Amino acid sequence: MQRQDRTIKLTERESQIILLLYQQKGKIVKREDILTQCWEHSDFYTSRSLDVFINKLRKYFKEDPGIEIKTVRKKGILLDIKSVP
Repeated sequence: MQRQDRTIKLTERESQIILLLYQQKGKIVKREDILTQCWEHSDFYTSRSLDVFINKLRKYFKEDPGIEIKTVRKKGILLDIKSVP
């Protein structure tokens, strides 16, 4: 992933998560769906791991005002990509 003057190498799991969110951009993706597709199971520990990965991805995109990863309480995760004029 290119960020201005540097390259950020995503882990395989980060890549899986962002790809899944991108494929459903603008739509809420259930946490359960992310967990089963990226971890193949869901439990407390993988759920907490997902939170860590989402926070890391948010940090990668924090400098880009056109990209936001939102947590929709009790629903899931939403990748919001705004059109930039």
